[in-house]
Amino acid sequence: MPLSLVVAIPTFVCSLLSFLADATFVVFYLIFPPERHFRQALIVNLLAADLINSANNTISGAFALSRRHEKQPIPPGPGCVANGYIGQFSVQAIDFSILVISLSVLLTIRQSKVMLKPSMRHVIAVCAIPWIPPLVTANVALAMDLYGPVSGNWCWIGAKYFGLRYALTHAWRIGIFVATIGIYTYIYIHLMRTYGKLAISSNTGTADTDDNLTALSDLPQPSDAPKRHIRVRSSITTFHSHHADEQPLAPFPTISEEGDASSAERSTSHIGFAESKSGNRNGQITVVAGATHAQARARKQAVRKMLLLNGYPICYIILWIPGITNRIYEAFGPSPIWLRALQASTQLVGFANALTYAYNEQFHQRIRGR
Repeated sequence: MPLSLVVAIPTFVCSLLSFLADATFVVFYLIFPPERHFRQALIVNLLAADLINSANNTISGAFALSRRHEKQPIPPGPGCVANGYIGQFSVQAIDFSILVISLSVLLTIRQSKVMLKPSMRHVIAVCAIPWIPPLVTANVALAMDLYGPVSGNWCWIGAKYFGLRYALTHAWRIGIFVATIGIYTYIYIHLMRTYGKLAISSNTGTADTDDNLTALSDLPQPSDAPKRHIRVRSSITTFHSHHADEQPLAPFPTISEEGDASSAERSTSHIGFAESKSGNRNGQITVVAGATHAQARARKQAVRKMLLLNGYPICYIILWIPGITNRIYEAFGPSPIWLRALQASTQLVGFANALTYAYNEQFHQRIRGR
């Protein structure tokens, strides 16, 4: 079947742009290495898959365009099988890298210790996960001899294996697409409810949001308090009978900082009160410890670093909308040529990821600083 230039040319241009952008990323990454961070490992993992996929599609696209008048621009053979295998392996690695990034951001905002302070073993394991499913599906397709020429710029699983296309690729991608949207919907709601309030209240030095607060007061400091301390804002509600022999509450002690942002929360359990001699006090005392402005800021900075990963799944979702739409359309019949042409946007994922990386890491400032 002759090549449709309306589909082939935009697809080739987009894959070439992604290849050039990803290759540029590799060069700049080596010349201007960034800080070592778990986030960087996830980005490198994703862009490595992008580079493999865009290079594979650019080579096959150029070959197909050079033979555009032939009945089969890409003839069957070992080269076609290799192209199909690499394409299946790399494009699914991109899909699962996006899913892993989304889950990593989700676990980070949920304050998972594995994500906030991962060991090298955890980093390697997380980075290896996106490559396992594509390795399995690519080899299954190879073992079943499914690769061959298709209508496009590359070889892949033949059109006659429609069910296996969905079982090995499309169903996974649609599932990841829907899961990513669901994860980021939850992340948005969680940030609005939690860190949105924290961002507002941290300007005044308190993270208190309890509507039942009856009093807010800065606590006194003992003369022998350590140099670093956390002030606690407290809410006290008491219900007790008034007896002349009751002793007043003892002053609250300051809470020493134990070295991390959660120390204030842990220390609240150590606040003591003077008991009355008669022991007849029936009361409810609630103490709400708010993080200091510096601690709140440090916590937000730690989360914000991981939130820089948001751009990659968001770009993936946007650029794959035409592709997912075409897959759904194909389930009921042949898709129109304009929709197949719009699928060229899927080849821009690598380009968008490279631009997102350059913007987030402020490459222009790093270059000026050299």
